[in-house]
Amino acid sequence: MHSAPAVFCAPLLQEVVREGILSTLPSGADEPAVIFSRAGHDGMAIGAIADVGMLFLRNPGGVSHHPDESVSTGDVARGIQAFAEAVLQLAADRGSR
Repeated sequence: MHSAPAVFCAPLLQEVVREGILSTLPSGADEPAVIFSRAGHDGMAIGAIADVGMLFLRNPGGVSHHPDESVSTGDVARGIQAFAEAVLQLAADRGSR
């Protein structure tokens, strides 16, 4: 049995991740979805000492934590690009303070 408090993503990190995703999308593409995730185990250890943000990649079929889980190489490349853009935006935001 394991019990741990919920961890919420920091609004600033949510915003820079969203902007990072938008920077990778073609003009006119749908906005990125904001989702509720039960991935608390991925954030609760860090959440005690730092803000948490998450970037999820598409997973056809929604299979998670299973050998059948997969993502396309194109989505991995786009995810890396979105993450890099989010980090750059966060650095620019912090540098302007």
